[in-house]
Amino acid sequence: TRDNYRLAIAMLAEAGWVVRDGVMVNAETGAPMEFEILLATATLEPHTLAYTDALEQIGIHATVRTAETTEYTRRYQNREFDVVSFAYSFNPPPGSELANYFGSAAADVPGSANIMGIADPAADAMIEAAIHARTLEEIEAATHALDRLLVWGYYAVPHWYKTTAWIAYWNRFGRPDIAPPYDFGYPNTIHFQPTWWIDPELDAAISAAR
Repeated sequence: TRDNYRLAIAMLAEAGWVVRDGVMVNAETGAPMEFEILLATATLEPHTLAYTDALEQIGIHATVRTAETTEYTRRYQNREFDVVSFAYSFNPPPGSELANYFGSAAADVPGSANIMGIADPAADAMIEAAIHARTLEEIEAATHALDRLLVWGYYAVPHWYKTTAWIAYWNRFGRPDIAPPYDFGYPNTIHFQPTWWIDPELDAAISAAR
């Protein structure tokens, strides 16, 4: 929206960037704000191009480079990119993997998951607290604090998010009203419901409709 554009321009002005002749430039040097977004697959292009179109509205020129696997892997592992699209996934509750994603020791290690190069002692302290926590409450407190540090560090731009996973399937399956205690059908993953059976009536209806 226009309000969001105005807010973005104001925030960038505070950081030393201004719009001149329709181009976002450094207020001191006059250098334009330009960068490349590296993608691993063309599947991400529609989402990314919508983002670059929005950036153009405030004078920022961003290009999209969809690389083949070998080039993408090399550039990704060696940090040879301006911006890269990446998604994090954690098994609940998160633990030692946090150090590889956000810890200072992994910041300059080629191939590590700390692609943002985060090297923050405060983040390290929260990671250690989460790893050595003895209760779920302690893990939640540490990871919530780490989340706030990462958000306020402005390391990433949220791209898109869905609270559900869409799955297409033949409606011939029965499922329990209450999931078993150790079921792994988490709501925001692509895992299909692991506890199921073929419902004879639904199966017959599908067969009759063909």
